[in-house]
Amino acid sequence: MSKQWQGSKWIRPAKRAAIYMRDDWKCVYCMKVVEVRFTQSSLKQSLGYDSATLDHVLARELGGTNDHRNLVTCCKACNSAKRASKVSLFMLTLGDLADGAAQRVRNAKRRKLPKPSDATLAVLISKRMEIGS
Repeated sequence: MSKQWQGSKWIRPAKRAAIYMRDDWKCVYCMKVVEVRFTQSSLKQSLGYDSATLDHVLARELGGTNDHRNLVTCCKACNSAKRASKVSLFMLTLGDLADGAAQRVRNAKRRKLPKPSDATLAVLISKRMEIGS
């Protein structure tokens, strides 16, 4: 049975932001700096042209979970290209970036999520908003 797409409601905004912070606001596959725009009032992500996405390293269709160790920051282009394929197959399409990407995925899975205070999170998000504006 396939799961219905839930938009961004499947993950809390604070957890999403913490994963972006853990991954230094870069796509783990191609190292592109991702753009994240949040509204100041609700921390909701507003998807735009070059928005950040979260990728399930092991796709949900293949048994992956929403645990932070299975989620990485990903640009829209890489996430669309990877789809539900295994990371090892997707890496074959990355050429010279593949070795570094494999290591970045392993590192992301090992790192704990940052636990910033609400004030710290608000400052970081506002800085990202200024950069993205």
